[in-house]
Amino acid sequence: MIKSDPVLAKIAKPIWNEFCRIYPKLNEFEMPVFRFDGRIKMLAYTYPTENVIRISKGWWIDCEALYRSDIIAHEIAHQAAHNLYGEQKENTGHTVLWAEMMLNLGLDPLTHYEVIK
Repeated sequence: MIKSDPVLAKIAKPIWNEFCRIYPKLNEFEMPVFRFDGRIKMLAYTYPTENVIRISKGWWIDCEALYRSDIIAHEIAHQAAHNLYGEQKENTGHTVLWAEMMLNLGLDPLTHYEVIK
């Protein structure tokens, strides 16, 4: 079994817990595994069927700490939408369901982020 990177898990755990509080059905699922990945060409990517979220190591180094939790929440919202609503096309990506989850967490449903150094 793949384990989360401890640095990422420390940030992700309270965010996942808040999603679980807002959406109690999520308590039936494991928190996603968070891993650094030096090969992905985007800030982060969720693999919902694997319950894995990969974060770009280069982006992590270059990004302000304030943005880090927003990006992790953004990716958790993708996983949570998958867990709650399934794999249908209308439930994946930056959909209304995903945006609603971000808003319910008190975050802007931004689909793109600029890396701020």
